[in-house]
Amino acid sequence: MKTTVLLLAALLLAAPCTLAEDVIKDDTYNMPPAVTAAMGVDEAMTKMETAVKPEVLDAFKKAHPAPFWLFGEDRQLAVRNNIIPAHWFEGGARQFGKFSGVARPGEFYVFQVAVVGGEKGGYFDAGYPVAGFDKDKNGVCLDAVVKLPLLKGAEARLISHDNCFMVGEVKPVWIGIQIPKDAVSGAYQGVVEFSNSIGLGLNKKPAPQSLAFTLKVEGAPIADSGTGTGEAWRLARLKWLDSKIGDSDTEVTRPFTPIKVDATARTLDILGRRVTIGENGIPAQFTSFFSGSNTKILATGKDAFASAPKLEVVVGGKVVAFAPKEFKFTKQTPVGVEWEANSTSDDFGLIVTGHLEFDGNLQLQMRVTKSGKGLTLDDVRFVVPWTKDTAKYAMGLGLQGGNCPEKLDWKWDIKKNQDSIWMGNANIGAMFRFKGGNYHRPLINAYYAFQPLALPDSWGGGGIRVETKEDAKTLVASSGPVLLRSLGDMSSGLHFNLDLHLTPFKPLDIQKHFTDRYHHIGAGSPTENPAALKKEGANIINVHQGRLFNPYINYPYNDDSIGGLTDFIKKSHGEGMRVGVYYTTRELTQNLPEFFALKSLDGEIILPRKEGVNWPVTNRNGPHPWLQQHVGIDIVPAWREGLHYKGYKSQLDLSVITTPDSRWNNFYLEGLNLLVKQAGIDGIYIDDTALDRKSMQRARRILDADGHTDRRVNMHSWNHYNGLAAWTSSSMAFMELYPYYDSLWHGEGFNADAAPEYMLVEMSGIPYGLMGEMLDHPNKWHGFVFGMKSRWGWNGGDPRSIWAVEDAFGITQSEFIGWWDKACPVQTGNPKIKASVCKKDGKTLIALASWDKDAKVKLAVDWAALGLDPAKVKLTAPAIKGFQEEAVFAPADEIPVKGNQGWILVAQ
Repeated sequence: MKTTVLLLAALLLAAPCTLAEDVIKDDTYNMPPAVTAAMGVDEAMTKMETAVKPEVLDAFKKAHPAPFWLFGEDRQLAVRNNIIPAHWFEGGARQFGKFSGVARPGEFYVFQVAVVGGEKGGYFDAGYPVAGFDKDKNGVCLDAVVKLPLLKGAEARLISHDNCFMVGEVKPVWIGIQIPKDAVSGAYQGVVEFSNSIGLGLNKKPAPQSLAFTLKVEGAPIADSGTGTGEAWRLARLKWLDSKIGDSDTEVTRPFTPIKVDATARTLDILGRRVTIGENGIPAQFTSFFSGSNTKILATGKDAFASAPKLEVVVGGKVVAFAPKEFKFTKQTPVGVEWEANSTSDDFGLIVTGHLEFDGNLQLQMRVTKSGKGLTLDDVRFVVPWTKDTAKYAMGLGLQGGNCPEKLDWKWDIKKNQDSIWMGNANIGAMFRFKGGNYHRPLINAYYAFQPLALPDSWGGGGIRVETKEDAKTLVASSGPVLLRSLGDMSSGLHFNLDLHLTPFKPLDIQKHFTDRYHHIGAGSPTENPAALKKEGANIINVHQGRLFNPYINYPYNDDSIGGLTDFIKKSHGEGMRVGVYYTTRELTQNLPEFFALKSLDGEIILPRKEGVNWPVTNRNGPHPWLQQHVGIDIVPAWREGLHYKGYKSQLDLSVITTPDSRWNNFYLEGLNLLVKQAGIDGIYIDDTALDRKSMQRARRILDADGHTDRRVNMHSWNHYNGLAAWTSSSMAFMELYPYYDSLWHGEGFNADAAPEYMLVEMSGIPYGLMGEMLDHPNKWHGFVFGMKSRWGWNGGDPRSIWAVEDAFGITQSEFIGWWDKACPVQTGNPKIKASVCKKDGKTLIALASWDKDAKVKLAVDWAALGLDPAKVKLTAPAIKGFQEEAVFAPADEIPVKGNQGWILVAQ
């Protein structure tokens, strides 16, 4: 969209002697006055939701015949719910074609140009029509260009991108102007001009329509463009929608390392992993150097594939034989490496481009082309032969997580949020997400049906299977019969795309995991006393949404709440406590000042309702009456909360669903930066999320800025493997974000009485380099063999008695070795009773857990590996409230283990 914004007299960085020519005298400042300070919510609603009377509007249209009309409006009086407000027509329609505002030097000043559709609708955008929009019947296309001929160093920006309007509609176009910090006080005039790009014939174009505006600049320079705390009413934060904060081609986040490239061998080394690229551009081998428990990176690696993965094109019952022609690396930075390869065979071509980043994300685009006439291919298959011992576990495509089956036959069905599979072992694996050229990110949680997966235009006619032979367990993705157009077609070629996530992403940080002890309940509750919590052993407080110091969901920096949050954080820091804040994407409160501006952006930020889909479980009867009255029903209502705290702008917190992969991610990241810099947070608590991997990477850079290493990202997820969330595993939905998390809390809907292989793959986070905690249906014995406990303060249990045992043992200085690791020095001889150890000099902690009925086990222990003398060792079970009674065993004793329970034993 190109909007012509002509500043006829701009804000100059000029010497005082030139101002007489450029500053308009104050007596010309006679347009409708703008709001200069924060307006009450109710006043703004009344003003903007009182519609003009039909007879007044009809009289105006007759007096001013035009295809559409432009009205200037203040930032705090956001156009909403398609209402043409009555106050525009008061005093001789003073706002028709005009606007005036008062700005501070340095401010990002925003205002609206409201377009009211006339006899025909209209469309204005970046020069291309919206699919399905009949411009001949519905209106004209409008060009827009931003010009600032006299404003040196300043910027005018269209905040609204794509807009269309029909007969009788009103659509606001939001405009932002960055005022220079050293702008001289005075009134400055400009014009916003919309012109027709299509016209009514070869040489017929209607005259442009314009809105004249004046900005009066006065007062002291404002910091941070007006985006800081206490200034949210200015809506300057709309500037954040286009932010690039945290984006970098050179900054690798901790604990990762820059990519090392051996161009001759075509190997790419990242933290603990190596990818070898074949001549055809497809990864030929993946090697992991992680130890069996993911606590160390070894010198000797383990290969994942029995033979090189390949793309097979089948025509006439025969596999096309492609010959590699060219391979080259096209870009190398510390963050990412890109390459391109071309292969040919008779009339066919295979173009492969790849991109690997330091975190283990590998994006592969495989494009099959054909010269001459197009034809239908029998099949296109991507084949990955895993070694059997590598592909021990699997998750995704209907597999909840656990042992990899001998056989799987899965078909595409977009009623289910399934497009990917993870295969591997605890210290080596990969998630494959199969994508077409039409991929878009689906919604998660109970909102999936409002934006489901798009059936891939390449893979979507086939399925994915797992086959087992003597030497390999092979993953095969098949397209089925698919039409391949010729090279002469503009849409030539089919894109068989893959996203791979190579696991583990990083080694387990045992010290951090056992040091970080969360208390999770809302600030302001009787137990939220930092000094008291510290005495009980906690060191991180998570402030949930809907609570005293964080009332509004995913907008913790509102003007009426940020002060309380900041004070609470300062108080906690004074007691040596850290504070994390609930802050995620997906749901967004209606209480943010920018809400109606965001709603006006044609679904870019606030997701529109999808017709035919039932209202979500959180709002079975549709949106709350407040939303219906003031916003309408073209939304997806989400979590809602009644607020019972005095002093806040609203006693209701009503959230709506946001659109994934939108500019809201940029806003979210700038908000995170504000929370770090101004509120002093020590991390964020993510409750599911719609963030993409690159946004989470940027978030990690923001949190780690200035050398900080103690800010945490901990994520909670509701179990998505159910009909509401369309049968996807939570770790499949969010695995791409795991490199940037510090811990997991797989909570509601999870059950720690599930099989140990399921707990390992889906709940623990260990195969991906993370450790976690339990919430629903915790089993303290099962959990502890994974290092998992319940989180204190929320439903699920109290870990304080186990914290005491960990401290007495000195667990943060131990080496963790899990039951799944072949190198584990303690074995039970019973496959349904697992043993993990925490080893340190002179003593070892042994965690036993049963997934069976009552039994007795005699431990088989490699005492030499533990550095202990079996002749002198005792196995002591310390008394732990709610866990076990005190006991002592000899190494040769049979140890009684109750069904679905276990022991914590200290050998020394």
